Amino acid sequence: MIKIPKGIAVIKWDDKEGVILDSKYPEDLKIEQDEIMRIYTSHAMGEGRPGLLSIKLSGADNVLSYFTGIDVQTQYAIAILLDIDEDTNWFEDPLLESVNNIISNVGTEKFKDILSKTFLYIVKSSKLTQEQIYAFILKDYKLNKLFEILKEGPLTIMDLKDRLEKELGETISNMDSLLSHLIRGNLIIRDFIKKGRVENVFLIRDFYGTRFPPYDIISKVQSKKFSSVMANDYIQYLIEYFKAYTPSSRDIERLAEIITNPIYYDLISILRKQPILTEEISKHSDFDKEEIEDVYQNLLRMNIFAEFKDHKLKKWTLLTSDIKFQTFFPSYLLENIRNLLRLRKLDRPLAVKHFELLEKNYS
Repeated sequence: MIKIPKGIAVIKWDDKEGVILDSKYPEDLKIEQDEIMRIYTSHAMGEGRPGLLSIKLSGADNVLSYFTGIDVQTQYAIAILLDIDEDTNWFEDPLLESVNNIISNVGTEKFKDILSKTFLYIVKSSKLTQEQIYAFILKDYKLNKLFEILKEGPLTIMDLKDRLEKELGETISNMDSLLSHLIRGNLIIRDFIKKGRVENVFLIRDFYGTRFPPYDIISKVQSKKFSSVMANDYIQYLIEYFKAYTPSSRDIERLAEIITNPIYYDLISILRKQPILTEEISKHSDFDKEEIEDVYQNLLRMNIFAEFKDHKLKKWTLLTSDIKFQTFFPSYLLENIRNLLRLRKLDRPLAVKHFELLEKNYS
């Protein structure tokens, strides 16, 4: 399970004092001066370029840090402190999305508020649901490529690593980290053949994403609690939209992007529960009205939401496309494994083991 980050720290190079802690959140976050130095020098003593770096400190902290580079007027490192065994990959996107806002507001009156909201954004990002894990796999190029390779049949971890490096054209140093995402999604099993020393990876489930009509909202809107005028308009909208809708890889990629974004996901989660008066949307969200305004408009344009008026001409926002990421049994693997056996590209014990795992996890 992904744990909540311990906090966020803004580290700065000062020409007089050297490396200093400019700010942190929460206020009681514990970070020592030698840890601050370690984070900064890990960036600066390398090539000194802007970018992300994952660092394990000597204590119980694992750090994901973004550095602005040494060729800027004021050098900053924005660091997220995590538990020592946490995977920093989950936090890369929200940190990168937040960096510019943090740096451009350092020293302003509203900075403390901005830093606390940024931390909330990162915390929301870390609490991934099962459907968000699938979306994360889908939108991450390395994970997607890894998953596609495993669809062909079982591999030893070393063979899988070699194959992935060849496909990507780069060295992979974090295979355990990559595989952990697929394990969290209950998509693969790592196991040995009898008492062998070679660990193997077996795909046991596949998944897909698409839009579905929001059946819970349909049921609620058709109850006596809501206007029949609005209900009729809503049902007609859904009929016309889904009659014309054709799933596409591009649409699924866009859905994966918004499902893994905490502000988008927050709004979608709210509208999954019930219709909301449009003017009251922000009252139901953990994020400020200013933060959700652009997100709300984007979701309208993407046909995730739509606005409808009731018999009193009050404007309501209703979910019009529910986004689902669901697993299914990878029956294609049965034929793939048989073909590999026939071509003598797969050892029989490995094939038998995969058949057993597929049978055990059939659903």
